[in-house]
Amino acid sequence: METIVEVILPLAVKSGFTYRCREDQAERAEPGKRVLVSFGKRKIYTGLIRSVNRVGLAESVDRLKYVEEILDEQPLIHPSQIDLWDWISFYYACTPGEVFKAALPMGLKPESALSVKMPEDLAWEQLELDDKEFLLMEALSIQNTLSFKEVSEIWQVINPNPRLKTMAARGLVILAQEVQDTYKPKLKSYLQLPEKMQDEEQLRLAFDSLSRAPSQENLLMRVVADYYQDKTSPKSETLKELGLGSQVAKVLIEKGYLIEEKVQVDRLELYGYKHHPQKITLNQDQERALAEIKQYFGKTPLKPVLLHGVTGSGKTHVYLELIKEQLAQGKQVLYLLPEITLTKQIIDRVKSELGEKVGVYHSRFNDRERVEIWQKVRKGDYDVVIGVRSAIFLPFQKLGLIVVDEEHDQSFKQHEPAPRYNARDVAIYYGFKEKCPVILG
Repeated sequence: METIVEVILPLAVKSGFTYRCREDQAERAEPGKRVLVSFGKRKIYTGLIRSVNRVGLAESVDRLKYVEEILDEQPLIHPSQIDLWDWISFYYACTPGEVFKAALPMGLKPESALSVKMPEDLAWEQLELDDKEFLLMEALSIQNTLSFKEVSEIWQVINPNPRLKTMAARGLVILAQEVQDTYKPKLKSYLQLPEKMQDEEQLRLAFDSLSRAPSQENLLMRVVADYYQDKTSPKSETLKELGLGSQVAKVLIEKGYLIEEKVQVDRLELYGYKHHPQKITLNQDQERALAEIKQYFGKTPLKPVLLHGVTGSGKTHVYLELIKEQLAQGKQVLYLLPEITLTKQIIDRVKSELGEKVGVYHSRFNDRERVEIWQKVRKGDYDVVIGVRSAIFLPFQKLGLIVVDEEHDQSFKQHEPAPRYNARDVAIYYGFKEKCPVILG
């Protein structure tokens, strides 16, 4: 039996593409996992497995390309989200690949990029080269691999491809595609004592040897003090506090008196807040609205509910009460807002009321921060996400409520590029498919 996967590529193409899995990949192939696949003669893309099929040996199967690599241990998105992408591509007249491209942060879609190398043992100095070829070969002799952008800068041209292909045909260079992963976890450096330096005699000998190096002695003393107080010694903060340069730490590390450990940290910890829940007392109109909303949510078939109120009328209090009920049931909540109203005040208000498991998703986050938010939502680290229209694509596992506040706002509609979707309408369809209540403000 052969394992065949249909793959969605982040391209404006009408259909998915079919690839074979090797024996060691067959058991790991699941819908919702990302794969690296070659497309065309050289290009490698990150695709998403839409479906998996086991078929008997057939001549047509032999012509299929193999999957290069399966990137995920667990599916990155739920099958219901692939169904949502299909509906978006149908309703907004675009391709699933365009939806895929819009839905995932760039850091989750590594692609290959052209690199240029020099063949081994090539005596290029003895060859007859023109000025541009000489410049490139000289650069490659210093730096073994150059990117497409670097070649463009050396030659001062926009598209170096035609000349590079000519040089490759002559055996002067090797053109290759290398997959570039744009997401890198944020690392923080800490200074620590190695195991041997935790011995008092070794410490005494170390301090004796540093008697004429006061800067090194001060740094070692600080790390030792932190160690005995069960405190960490962040490298940059510790050096700054002591007024020392990084060279001092480097010397102590080379001597074996300290070690440097890099620890992955959460980029989103910068967006902290204080949790100060307050008892919300609803007025008579809010109580009546809340009761009517719950009544509608109990009906079958489930339909979206419109809550109408002018700015400052207290709609947010009603939302918060509904959100708390869903959290008590172990569900997740998506709270969509227009970009212009997603202010620090509303974020602080919701976070202070609901606690630390509230995430924010907006255009001011860079791509690496968006990747970390995506991963936190998928793992269930966030119970509530406050976001702009693109938050509709986040991989919720147990969605219990969608709130679309200021639902009439034009910024919920994306105009360029495809998919040209309206997040309000997508939210209504998503709620219908997931049997999830939707409230429009």
